[in-house]
Amino acid sequence: MAENFILQSLVYQYGKASRYWSSGNEAEIEFILQTGNHIIPIEVKSGESVRSNSLVEFEKKYSPKLRLRYSMKNLTLDGNLLNIPLFLADMTPRFLTLVGI
Repeated sequence: MAENFILQSLVYQYGKASRYWSSGNEAEIEFILQTGNHIIPIEVKSGESVRSNSLVEFEKKYSPKLRLRYSMKNLTLDGNLLNIPLFLADMTPRFLTLVGI
């Protein structure tokens, strides 16, 4: 349900469907967003448990400027990982501008 909520928000804000990425059975990124010249991997977690290897694997392989996670955790920027609370998903463009994307 959380993934569907984020997908609807992204389509509304960016006017296009997002892509999906998988590295076989090792990692899975729910959405890939292109904004300007930036490719942003997006992971969605429905709760506060955000442990996952997928964004780390994507970063090792492609070195994106920013990684994005939606969850129930607070708004934080840790290195190049931006966590946006699910209820603030509609403010994504504003947050991306604040971090220079």
